[in-house]
Amino acid sequence: MTSCVDLGTQQTTYSRHAAMNITPRFAAFLFAFITLLFTAPLSGSEALACEAAVCFPASVRVMLPDGRQVHISKIRPGDEVLGYDAATGQVRATRVRRLDIHSDHDYNLVQLTIGTPAVYAGLSVAAAPTARVAKVLVTPNHPFVTAGRQALRADKLASFDDLFRISGQGVETTHLVDRQPAGTAWEVYNLRTDTGNYFVNGVLVSSNQ
Repeated sequence: MTSCVDLGTQQTTYSRHAAMNITPRFAAFLFAFITLLFTAPLSGSEALACEAAVCFPASVRVMLPDGRQVHISKIRPGDEVLGYDAATGQVRATRVRRLDIHSDHDYNLVQLTIGTPAVYAGLSVAAAPTARVAKVLVTPNHPFVTAGRQALRADKLASFDDLFRISGQGVETTHLVDRQPAGTAWEVYNLRTDTGNYFVNGVLVSSNQ
């Protein structure tokens, strides 16, 4: 029993000495690893998935009730923007309840090319030169309002999905023509409105309520 105790004591003593010799090396390695982890720049593929940031870059324009369009970064809570009332099928002024701003990271963007009529869906813009198109920069997970009242993410939209676009005093259906990666944005924005939607570059999007 004594031998066992002695052996245990020797092993413990050896382990303590080994730990004392290794600890400084391990500490240096750990410090270097943490420094590299937090200072290495993010590449495009490592940009945040942005699940919490369902948004647009500052350059997109939001339509106001008087027909003007202003950058989303200029909108403030309490302002009125143009929205869509699904119950009546009419566009109307809607109050902005909240402005979400996400920053300090690179957020992935896609560029959607949205055109009309449906016959152009799936074709390149060059193949449909007479089609009126809108280009929208957006995070891939932002929902768009469809005619079936289902909100679909930007990266899940198909050419046969009916989208809404402003037309005169009402809306018309339109379709996705093209979707391409569009780099990243350091700061992105989203509005929360009373109608649960608003128009970005003339296209109806969900406010992700």
